[in-house]
Amino acid sequence: MESVPPDSVPPPAPRSPCVAVCIVDPARGLCMGCLRTPEEIAEWPAAGDERKREILAALQEREARVRRR
Repeated sequence: MESVPPDSVPPPAPRSPCVAVCIVDPARGLCMGCLRTPEEIAEWPAAGDERKREILAALQEREARVRRR
């Protein structure tokens, strides 16, 4: 059996940040559960892994900004 080099194994697909609290705050325009915009929520199912990682990175920055208030 051949060994697969670790760098050739693709990373796992990003998991959805949804926490089943699907209420968009009209003042912020963000889901109160996952902090995604309605556009990001709609885009998620068809987005590629790279785009999903971009959204997740934006959420980390957004969460830090929102939670500071």
